[in-house]
This record gives sequence, structure tokens and C-alpha cells, in this order.
Amino acid sequence: MKKLNQKLVLEAKIDYLKNKQTTDFYNLKEQYHQTIESFTTINLIKNSFESILKAPNLKANLLNQALNFGVSFITKNAINTNSENPIQGIIGKIIRFALKKISRNKSSKKD
Repeated sequence: MKKLNQKLVLEAKIDYLKNKQTTDFYNLKEQYHQTIESFTTINLIKNSFESILKAPNLKANLLNQALNFGVSFITKNAINTNSENPIQGIIGKIIRFALKKISRNKSSKKD
């Protein structure tokens, strides 16, 4: 009688493990398909843009970069530091130094 009971318990455990294996395989297959879908080119680009847009201080960073670009443009193009007049060149270098210092201070205060 004991052998019959042990046989029934063993068969029940085997059935349970077979069902568990089938369920686990189905879940693994579903996860595989979801992973393949998430690695498509469109989804990678979309997720990249979403993470960029969710970045903290995005507006402040863009404003700082625009300010730095403007200061750089002004100092390199509008202020002629390579002038034949040495006084104008010195004044241009001083203005460039001051503008860079101001733009760096503003960007460091916002961070």
C-alpha cells in the first residue's frame, strides 16, 4: 500500500513539474518576443528621445549652451582681437575674458 501511495505522489509531482515547465516555457517565449520588439530600430530611437526629453534641467542646459554659443560667436567674430591696433586687440581680449567668466559663473550657479 505504501508503494502505491508513493507512486501516486511521484506521478503528481511529475505532472506538476511538467505543467510548470510548460508555463515557464510559455513565459520565456513571451519575454523573448517582447525583448525583440523593444530592440527594433524605431523603439530604440523613440526610447532615446523620451529619455532625453525627461532629462532634468533640459531647458536650463539648452539655455546655457545657447548663451555660451552666443558669447563665443560674439568674442570670435564681433570683437576683433587680431587687430592691427594693439589697444583694440587688448580691449577685445579683456572683453572676451570677461564674457567667458560671466557665462561660466551663470552656468555653474544654475547647476
